[in-house]
Amino acid sequence: MKLIALITAVAMACVGCAHAQRPESRIYVVSKSAEGLGAALATGGSGGHDCQQEHVECMQRCWDNRYPWPYSEEQSGWYHERCIKTCREQFAECDKEQEQALREKEKKLNFSSMDRAIEWINGHKGEMTVGAIVVVAGVTFALAVNPLGWLVLVPVAVAAS
Repeated sequence: MKLIALITAVAMACVGCAHAQRPESRIYVVSKSAEGLGAALATGGSGGHDCQQEHVECMQRCWDNRYPWPYSEEQSGWYHERCIKTCREQFAECDKEQEQALREKEKKLNFSSMDRAIEWINGHKGEMTVGAIVVVAGVTFALAVNPLGWLVLVPVAVAAS
């Protein structure tokens, strides 16, 4: 989905229209490596919680609370299903919260200078995704990876109000 947004943004920048604001023509290199980009997302969001680990712990707690019955794994089918259902709901809620926190953080990617933007992005690569929108001094950029594998900020055309 974010790839589609990035492609759309790049297409808008290329095609533009008579009412479009002329974007800054310079592309800024954030890093010469995109390594680590989105790494925190694999754990379920913006690095605050590891939803997968919480799910494993939930399953363990649920199973440990089965005493005094069922006594064996053969008798535990219904109980195991109950644990799966309960923990799946908790995982979904955790994942939803992480995605919402990430969206909120991306909304706040508004900087007064390019140096500050680049410094912040480098320090938070794991929380960033390709296609994230970054506003620097009123100019809108999209985070992208160029063919060399470099992490770059590409200017985006924004329609005038």
